[in-house]
Amino acid sequence: MRVGVYLRQSLDRTGEGLAVSRQREDCVKLCDQRGWTPVFYEDNDTSATKGVRPAYQNLLEDAEKGVIKGVVVWDLDRLHRRPIELEHFMELADRKRLSLATVTGDVDLSTDNGRLFARIKGAVAKAEVERKSARQKRAARQAAEAGHGWGGRRAFGYDPDDLPLEPEASLLRGAYKKVLSGISLHAIAAEWNRNGINTTAGKKWTGSTVRQVLINPRNAGWRSYRGEIVADATWEPITTEDTWRAVASLLNTPGRRAGTNARKRLLTGILICGRCEHPMRSGVSHTSNDPIYVCKNCHRNSRRLDPVDGLVIKLVKGFLSSPLADALLVNPNQGNLEELRNEEAGLIGRLKQLGVDYAEGLLNGREVKTARERLETRLSDIREQLINTNDQVFEGLIRTDFKWDSLHLDRQRSVIRKLFVPTLLPAGRGRPFQPDHLSIRWLPKEH
Repeated sequence: MRVGVYLRQSLDRTGEGLAVSRQREDCVKLCDQRGWTPVFYEDNDTSATKGVRPAYQNLLEDAEKGVIKGVVVWDLDRLHRRPIELEHFMELADRKRLSLATVTGDVDLSTDNGRLFARIKGAVAKAEVERKSARQKRAARQAAEAGHGWGGRRAFGYDPDDLPLEPEASLLRGAYKKVLSGISLHAIAAEWNRNGINTTAGKKWTGSTVRQVLINPRNAGWRSYRGEIVADATWEPITTEDTWRAVASLLNTPGRRAGTNARKRLLTGILICGRCEHPMRSGVSHTSNDPIYVCKNCHRNSRRLDPVDGLVIKLVKGFLSSPLADALLVNPNQGNLEELRNEEAGLIGRLKQLGVDYAEGLLNGREVKTARERLETRLSDIREQLINTNDQVFEGLIRTDFKWDSLHLDRQRSVIRKLFVPTLLPAGRGRPFQPDHLSIRWLPKEH
């Protein structure tokens, strides 16, 4: 009779599969004693409590097809750790009349006592998993609260001993500065990929993976546990606390996405259509083949790109070279940083408490929704103020003879966004662009 021999080890630290080998030897001896032909199914370094076990799924499929007529395991806990899986297996064993043998003792699933014994073993295994998980979580939190690392693959910017590693540490410092100066995550990822810089997993960067690295509190010298900062870390920070908070607030702004596509035109998504008030896109003229800005909502407003860009750049440079731009150097929030941070932490705590209050029946769904909207609005405002405390978009641009073309396109766009909202007014088909076709709404109050 062909039987499936199922072998599993939850954690194989060495990769040598020694525990699985020992199981195999004992199970083969049992098959020899019974005169059974073994078919092996092996899930090494695979947990039975989470994820998919490919070999176990293959065993079930072969049992369903009649390829095997029985199952041999070293012990029941190698086969299942979750009661729901055990119930499914017993139902299959009953339909297909599967034999089940274990090195530690047979279990006859065709009898009430056999099924009871299997369920008791399954419950004990489940309880042990839960106790083990609780111990591991407590130990992990204790280590976090002591500021220690968590092992595993090294973090980008640090060596395996948690010491800053060059040139990665410098790349991170530069990335923080670039984000605060308006450079997109996509642009940072593209630059690192061009220079042959990979993640610690050996993969190419994306905007999302750059974001994950930059919002990691460890870079500011903090130890986090399950998303919560719990202690000062034992390692040296790569960036300052203020810089990390500013970037994390910016990247955690509701609605912001890392994005995968870089903007290619100066005013795409910034220039507003004067007819329908929708952001305009870029395109190509059907008649002249020139690049244009066009409203793809109302399809009734378009202009050649170059003269519009030229006027906007002239306005920007004119303002930044004037005394009015000095107001951009004044940080209105510098004096109340700690107050803003404390309010941010309080708001986050209150948002978490809403879920608890709803679960305990203290608030209904409508009350939670109303409170959440109010708290998130205030949190967004607080984070915007925190971002502004470290705003580097205008660094080196005010009252200096800088070269506009030397700025990255992302930074050019960020400068414009912070200065004004340009609106392209309709002027009739065929009319050449004139300065009064562009309406400017300046954003800084000092203007």
